[in-house]
Amino acid sequence: MTNGFLLVDKPPGFTSHDIVALVRRGLGERRVGHAGTLDPAATGLLILGIGRSTRLLTFLVGADKRYEAVIRLGMATDTDDAEGQVIQRSGAGHIGDQDVTSAILGFVGRVAQTPSTVSAIKVAGKPAHRRVRDGESIHLSERRITVHSFTVDSITRSGVDDVRVVDVAVRVHVSSGTYVRALARDLGRELGSGGHLIQLRRTSVGPFDVAEGFRGVSDLVRRRGEQDSDAGDRSGTDLHDFLVSAESVAQRALPIATVVDDEARAVLHGQRIASGERSGEPTALVSEAGALLAIAEADGGKWRYRVVMGEPPPRTALPE
Repeated sequence: MTNGFLLVDKPPGFTSHDIVALVRRGLGERRVGHAGTLDPAATGLLILGIGRSTRLLTFLVGADKRYEAVIRLGMATDTDDAEGQVIQRSGAGHIGDQDVTSAILGFVGRVAQTPSTVSAIKVAGKPAHRRVRDGESIHLSERRITVHSFTVDSITRSGVDDVRVVDVAVRVHVSSGTYVRALARDLGRELGSGGHLIQLRRTSVGPFDVAEGFRGVSDLVRRRGEQDSDAGDRSGTDLHDFLVSAESVAQRALPIATVVDDEARAVLHGQRIASGERSGEPTALVSEAGALLAIAEADGGKWRYRVVMGEPPPRTALPE
């Protein structure tokens, strides 16, 4: 069985599910999941858990994320991004650079955000975007998010379909659950011009950077086509070579506590051991040899296990 993580630099034109399907086929492993969806038009870091490591994805989904984006002011769409239909053409010729930078400051910190209706948020068990595309009218509740930073890289002006627009290239560092499309929409509303997202690239998830990501998705697609047609050179990228161990991911993403060897067996059997003076945040328990044993939280002076990763060793029979 294959276990571990694959960091992928997703190209445009693929859904997150497309990438999961390609990796399942490339590794011959059905259990593949991801830590946070990227829209088809978006690019950047997608973290995939493989095999037993999918059990750790829940501890990565809530990590802060960083993005590079381009927001177009002067036009709004029904999806808050370039994939939707234009519903407002107010123009942004009257908006100065200082207007943009001043407005952006108001979005930094702990703020309220209503997610875009064309999103993966489930409403009565069904993703909001499916309900919208089925013609339903829905309302998503406002939520609190944190925008750690929101900075402008450049501002350019042009005309699109006879509308004067302002394209703002930005970098954002946000809490999990933040929709950059919604930031673009709300910035446009604040400036009275309308706005939507035209480019998005996720550059990091927690401590993991897109520079670490596997970039050979196009090679996987080519190989799949060749295999389906039963022709061509089937040699090439082996995804196993790009896997990152669960130990490495857990130790980078979570606090670490080392468990002495005589207690490791107890952990693997789910028996609670002393945690010492520790907070209740998820912590990776590792053996003295560095093997990942479990993810646990301190509770009443003992570890309470969220996930036990290793297989318990067989019990030694007592001599007769």
